[in-house]
Amino acid sequence: MAVLVFYGLCVNCLCQQLTRNEGKSVAISAYCSYCRSTSPLTLKLCQKCGEPLTGSARAFRVRVKTPSGWKSRVVSTLKEAKALESEFEGSEGAGTGQARQSNQVVSHTPQARRSLIKPHGLTFAQVWEQFYPWVCLRIKDPAFYENKWRNHIAPAFANRTLESVTTNELNAFFAKLRQSPVAPMPFRKAKPRVMAMKTALDIVKAVGRLYSYAIEDTDPPLYTGSNPFRRFKPPKFNNKVTNDLNLEQSRRLIEVLDAWDNRPAALAFKLCLMTGKRTGEVFPLVWRNVNLEAGFIRFIVKSRTQDDIQNYPISPGVRLILEEALKLPQMASGLVFPSEADKVILYPKIWERIKIRARIPQETRAHDLRHTFASRLLSERKATLAEVQKLLNHKSPQMTERYAHLADDAMRRAAQAVDSLFGGSDS
Repeated sequence: MAVLVFYGLCVNCLCQQLTRNEGKSVAISAYCSYCRSTSPLTLKLCQKCGEPLTGSARAFRVRVKTPSGWKSRVVSTLKEAKALESEFEGSEGAGTGQARQSNQVVSHTPQARRSLIKPHGLTFAQVWEQFYPWVCLRIKDPAFYENKWRNHIAPAFANRTLESVTTNELNAFFAKLRQSPVAPMPFRKAKPRVMAMKTALDIVKAVGRLYSYAIEDTDPPLYTGSNPFRRFKPPKFNNKVTNDLNLEQSRRLIEVLDAWDNRPAALAFKLCLMTGKRTGEVFPLVWRNVNLEAGFIRFIVKSRTQDDIQNYPISPGVRLILEEALKLPQMASGLVFPSEADKVILYPKIWERIKIRARIPQETRAHDLRHTFASRLLSERKATLAEVQKLLNHKSPQMTERYAHLADDAMRRAAQAVDSLFGGSDS
């Protein structure tokens, strides 16, 4: 005789426990994926983590014991579970543990459970409601996703169901993003431009991340369809172009920074140039992360990873910058480079004026000080590519490869050898 088992499952908690009714080999339980504990079906809350086990936050699993082992099916209501019980009991194959329709009983595996859960018209807005609190616990800056959702993804897909979006639509969405005008900031005189390739690609990747969350990061899965982003093929583009400053431009910039009236801002920019650190890592720097005696700075790395830090060695030139900053009025916030209001300096307008005074190209960004740092070290052969990778805190060598041509001594020697072959040198 088939042994039928009913599992009461909290969708948020998924608790599991067996109880048996008299006269029937039937059991009802719930298993909690948060606390990994079990609770009787009679309880309204998980006895360990307190998640609700009643109402809409509930599903049921019907299990049947066969000679080959347990097989199961997930249903959304108790009525469906009882109907399935009757079907098993009335089937001719009940004695051997077989149902009339073999596709209604599947193996008790994560893949099998996933195949039994239907999308039920799940919209992007519904996925976002669960994804955002989840991702806030896992990355340092959830605004990376929040801005993309609010400004681009929600207007296009919020009320669309996941199964209704195709790869062709993602291609069209990407093309539309690439044509979207991006207005310059109010203090810039640059002409309006279209969205950068990488920015548009990051937005489409965020759409794919919503799919992967619904498919892979929830238990049971919110969605069992395919992820159209996996077939999305973005165009190749060159992200190795850098707007680094040459030696003369760097010299003029340093002269302007040394004479600039706003000393905290000038020192912060100079520290960016001397260390290759991002503005988002230098301007919020606080004194408790500076150890002049031990000779290192503890930078909070600007990345999506929580608790990502780098201990950066203090060179003599960096020490002079920090010692000058110590002579400035110290604020309650403990910022190394505070504004007059004791806040992190809002530097874009200041940077625009510095560029004009130093006569450096208008398209130069403050982030290009980081590129200048790496380029000068490698072109002057003061450091190897691996050493620059560590100083920039690049996670992989591929990120530093954009500077590889500056460190290629073999190419340099080959290019210079042409002079002796064709009489281009006096030697």
